[in-house]
Amino acid sequence: MLCYRDMTWCPFYADCRECERCNRALTDSIRRKAARAELNLCQFVEKPGCWTEQGEATDGQRDEK
Repeated sequence: MLCYRDMTWCPFYADCRECERCNRALTDSIRRKAARAELNLCQFVEKPGCWTEQGEATDGQRDEK
């Protein structure tokens, strides 16, 4: 099956610590572009291994709020 940009998109990006840097974020813009191109979207059904909860330590330190 042919999918938009031939990649798997992440619908869980909004609550991920790395959301600002994620190149797989399934944003509204990506949804519109795929619809315009008349292509399906492939997306993760579970949080991928790279997903990190906001505020969770990734290198032994907590996020400062």
